[in-house]
Amino acid sequence: MISKGAALRKSGVKLDNPTLTYESPTGEFMTLGVQQLFSFPTVYGHQRKLAKANADLLDNEAKMTKAQAIYYASSLYLDAQYRQAYYILRNTQVKNFEEIEKNTELSYKEGEDDFLELSTARNQHNLAQHESLRAANDLDISLDHLRMIIKVNEPNILVDPLSVYASLALDQNPSISPWIYQQVQLTKDIAQKEVSLAKSENLPGFSIGYQNQGLANTPYKYRFGFGLQIPLWIWQNQATVKTAKANAALVSSQQENALQNYEIRVAMLKRSLDGLQKTMEFYNKTGSKNIEAMEATSRRMYDAGQITLIHHLDNLVRSYDMRLQNLEDIKAYNAILLELEYLNAN
Repeated sequence: MISKGAALRKSGVKLDNPTLTYESPTGEFMTLGVQQLFSFPTVYGHQRKLAKANADLLDNEAKMTKAQAIYYASSLYLDAQYRQAYYILRNTQVKNFEEIEKNTELSYKEGEDDFLELSTARNQHNLAQHESLRAANDLDISLDHLRMIIKVNEPNILVDPLSVYASLALDQNPSISPWIYQQVQLTKDIAQKEVSLAKSENLPGFSIGYQNQGLANTPYKYRFGFGLQIPLWIWQNQATVKTAKANAALVSSQQENALQNYEIRVAMLKRSLDGLQKTMEFYNKTGSKNIEAMEATSRRMYDAGQITLIHHLDNLVRSYDMRLQNLEDIKAYNAILLELEYLNAN
């Protein structure tokens, strides 16, 4: 795209090709000649401005493409981080439930637990194993996808542990407008320049020609010709002007809608970000401690015979579900930050 933009800047002015002629300027002999047509000078000025605007648009689209590639790769990396954390948590759950199952089998043999409790312990262990295997498979798929995108052939690619990302691009008044604003302005500007170019083509043009030498002993040794192009059929170009104006109005409306959708999306993301931030703050200050307290209390009450094994297992399942929910909240929070970084890229 960059090379195409540079080419547009160099080829902004479009001249008509010269016309080679072979005719008899005096009626006595044939000779070669050439004729060149020129538009009104302002036409070339508008052509140059339009070419520059199109080149700037291509440059901005190149920035947009780069921002999209970074956003996509970052999203894949975040997914790999989440899958890794999810697998680790599920694997921890498997080990805990495996230990509970073994203890329940011993208690069952000693007559302390009944068959229902043993079946429940086995079932929970099997479910945890199933989730762990699925998590391992999802992690492998995510890592394979990441390898393909970032073009890394390492069989054991490593990703950082999942954590909350730092705020990247939440500046309300960036020094440079995000690409979306530049895209809107450039697109509207191009449409307006097309209108100006169409209007300038209603102005008269010029022609200059040379018909080689003339006869000897004539007042003019060389045969030059000059002409003026009169825009006699002006109504034909008026249709082009009207079309350009209609297109400019349509483009302006479409770009304003795109800008409005962008601003709505950014506002929604920031509201979601605030909600997730409060949820994670609660988990870090209170939620995680409550989970640990619930697990310890449930274990103590089960060992004391105050609750059944089934009740104890239900408490553990709920505690893991809350931990998993926190992982999903972190992933969602980071995903919003990445999208805001992409939308605010400049």
